[in-house]
Amino acid sequence: MVKRLLLNGPTSVNGIRKLSRAFGISNDCGGSCITHDAFRTSLKEVEVHLDENQLKVIYTILDQSGSGTLDPSEFVAALRNSISPIRRVWVRRVLNGFSLNPDGAIPIAELHANFCAKGHPDVVSGVRTAGDVAEDFQSSFNETTNPDGVVSSQEFEEYYAGVSGTFCDDVDFVAMLRSLWSIKGVCNVFPQPVALESDPTQRGFSAYQTIEQKSQVVERMKMTSKLTSIIVDEHRPIVMADGGLSMRLLGLALRSEDTSESLFLSVQDFLNALRLHRLYINCPETICVLDTNRDGSVDYAYYLELLAYELTATRRMLLERLWHNLFPKKDNRGRVLIKEFQAKFVARNAEEKNGFLSAWDVRKAVRGKVGLSELIEWYSPISFEIYLEKDFESLLHEHWPEFTDNK
Repeated sequence: MVKRLLLNGPTSVNGIRKLSRAFGISNDCGGSCITHDAFRTSLKEVEVHLDENQLKVIYTILDQSGSGTLDPSEFVAALRNSISPIRRVWVRRVLNGFSLNPDGAIPIAELHANFCAKGHPDVVSGVRTAGDVAEDFQSSFNETTNPDGVVSSQEFEEYYAGVSGTFCDDVDFVAMLRSLWSIKGVCNVFPQPVALESDPTQRGFSAYQTIEQKSQVVERMKMTSKLTSIIVDEHRPIVMADGGLSMRLLGLALRSEDTSESLFLSVQDFLNALRLHRLYINCPETICVLDTNRDGSVDYAYYLELLAYELTATRRMLLERLWHNLFPKKDNRGRVLIKEFQAKFVARNAEEKNGFLSAWDVRKAVRGKVGLSELIEWYSPISFEIYLEKDFESLLHEHWPEFTDNK
């Protein structure tokens, strides 16, 4: 509801970013708490007006200790992550193409240089000029909005979480991203018919579809349902059974095959990696659902997103904070050396230590480095066994004693 109010308000697609700034945060790594009154005031600043009952629900969720204060970044993180798995994967795929600062931020100059306004659907359809689209984007990210000259990855995701609200279908959202940004393994010169209309059979039902197209939509939905069942009901129990080790090793196997770092694999390479872990797709025709690039490849990042238990926004945010605070010097892809990663972890017992070293073996790490997405994948099955948010946070502090979230 809040996301809808932000989108329909004067801030439009920048609503989540504006709200984040109203709370006094530019990313989700601060951990500063504010009072209930300050929270209400910040909502009003971006013209989000909630009644007392609605606010009470939010307070109950975010202020579980009853202290009268809450962490607004948890609220923003929930809004930021409230998009479908395929949209999350593609936004992160765009981020994957930037040359990041050591702290994981994007220089505004690079953001502008990589933005291809002429590929915007409105430009292709003749509704707006490329200059108008470029000016609109630059008004969202500039020296006034970001005086430090950089945009955090969280803020970039906030922006596209807002943009996502203007797209009904995943295929249109993905088409928009790939036409605006230079993405590894993706041709951003999207054919006009696709940029304008996409493939009607890739969408939900519409009054404009023919009977044949609606039948194709039904078949597509059946394929999606069948593949989802295979991933969730057959693959997930296998990789989640040993506290994260199998999930980690599967992710390693897939990434090791991806020599171009595009997050796409051929169908054969993908299936071979699965077989090594005794995972099978007995209905090969369903693999087309993972062809999000529309070129016959497999989007293994999307597969992993569907495979893992989805972390709550708060837990994902905690892992992002941990990554941001413990590893300030990352490469331009946001990765750290596996040896540095290993050195900061403290196991609670011998069994846990053996499991950690098996999962994060220096000899197996792709290019000797590790990224945030790998850490999140590893904690996914661990998180599933922990009921309370505070217990998950306590576990992180035990595993990473140097981690402080500044609360």
